[in-house]
Amino acid sequence: MKDKSPIRCAGFPLAFLGLLLGAALPGGSRTEAKAQLPALLEKLGKSVELFREQFPAVVCTEKVSQVKLGDKGNVVRRLESQFDYLIFMKLNDNDLWIEESRIQKNRAQKPGSSALLVSSGFATLLLIFHPVYQDCYEFSQLSEEVLEGRRLLHLHFQHIKGTRSTAALRIGTKDEPLDLKGNAWIEPDTASVVRIAAELSVPLSERGLHTFSADVHYSPIRFESAAGNFWLPSSATIEVGTRLQHWRNIHWFTDYRRFSVSAESVIKK
Repeated sequence: MKDKSPIRCAGFPLAFLGLLLGAALPGGSRTEAKAQLPALLEKLGKSVELFREQFPAVVCTEKVSQVKLGDKGNVVRRLESQFDYLIFMKLNDNDLWIEESRIQKNRAQKPGSSALLVSSGFATLLLIFHPVYQDCYEFSQLSEEVLEGRRLLHLHFQHIKGTRSTAALRIGTKDEPLDLKGNAWIEPDTASVVRIAAELSVPLSERGLHTFSADVHYSPIRFESAAGNFWLPSSATIEVGTRLQHWRNIHWFTDYRRFSVSAESVIKK
C-alpha cells in the first residue's frame, strides 16, 4: 500500500494535546532568545534536511492502532495492524513530497461497521522546520525544559495563514490544508527534534472538523554500519473529533534496519 502525498490525514475527519513534562528551567530573557532564534532555526533546518536524507535509508516495523471512541470515551471499534514500513521523500521545485510504502505483516481483519480514521505521513511532521517550509511558519523560542530526562530547547510554531501547509485533511478527493500551531522540543547539541505536538489554530467547523492534534516522538537509533545516531520516529498519536465522532490512531515505529537490496527483497515477500 502506497500513499504519495504531502503530510496528510487521508479519510474523513480526522485530538491529542501534548502534555508538557517536567518543570521549566531558566533559559535567558525573551530578548536573548529572540536574538538567538535565527541561528537556531538555521541549525534546525540543517538537522531536518539530514533527517530527510536518513529516513528513506531505513526500513522499520510500523504497528498501528486505530480506535473509534464513543460519547463517554469507550472504545466502539479497534483495529490493530502491523506493517513493514518504508518512506521515500523527494525535493522537487522547492516542494517536498512523501511516498509511504506499507506491506501488511499480520492477517487482515474483517472490516467493521464503524468507519475508522486513516492517517499517514505524520512521522515526518518535523518537516515544518525544513528550509523550504520555515517561511510558512512563525517561530518563538520559549524557556528550556526537561522532557523525558533530557534538557531541551522549547520552540513554539504557528502556521501563517495563506501560505503552504505541511498538513492536509482529505475529504473525498479534495485536500483541505490545515493551519497548525504547537510546540517542539529540540536536543541542543545536534538540533534534533525529540518531540513535536501540533493542533489546529482554529476549528474547521464548516468542514465538520472540531479538534485535531498530532503528537510525534523521535529517538536516537544507532546502526553498526553507520557513524553517529539517526534521530527517527518512535511514535505518532493522531486524534480527531467532529460533532458526533471521535477517533484516535497511534503509530509505533520499531525494529529499524538499514534499507538495502536484501531488505527490499524481504518486505516484498
